[in-house]
Amino acid sequence: RVLGLKAPRVYRNDEHEINMEFVDKARIATDIKWKPGELNERINSNDGLMMNLLDLLISNQDRNGGNWMFTDDGKHSVPIDHGMAFTDVLHGFSPDTPSPATSALQFAKFGQWLDNDLSPQDISTLRERLKGLRGDFEKLGREEWFDFMLKRLDAIGKRAKGKGSKVPPAV
Repeated sequence: RVLGLKAPRVYRNDEHEINMEFVDKARIATDIKWKPGELNERINSNDGLMMNLLDLLISNQDRNGGNWMFTDDGKHSVPIDHGMAFTDVLHGFSPDTPSPATSALQFAKFGQWLDNDLSPQDISTLRERLKGLRGDFEKLGREEWFDFMLKRLDAIGKRAKGKGSKVPPAV
């Protein structure tokens, strides 16, 4: 949500159970009959850029057509199902190198970071927003996940070549 995405809130009931908020007025991407080029247009939108960035930051290895939705008005992507987040942390990948399994081709290809459309100011804005989440990670004893996320943002930031802001307001 700090990336400006309409991600549903998730609630931890106990150590082994979480629930996700119901997403009203949205459909799973695989349930939509896309016009030619329409899906690529959505993926390459600012919303798509932010969802790809999210997947890289949280090292989500499972973004498929069943794990994202679009609002019925077609304005917003809704990322769901982050059960495989932080897999790179768990498997010892470096935040300086993108995982080969990520789908975020706007940022990485063949294990190398690419120049991206974010600006250095975007990186600074996102870093400040993400720093506000530190307490949530500490509460779960997952400080290494938080550190990984910020280090990966810094690696992406080294290739930020955009002009003007691509980052929407936090939701």
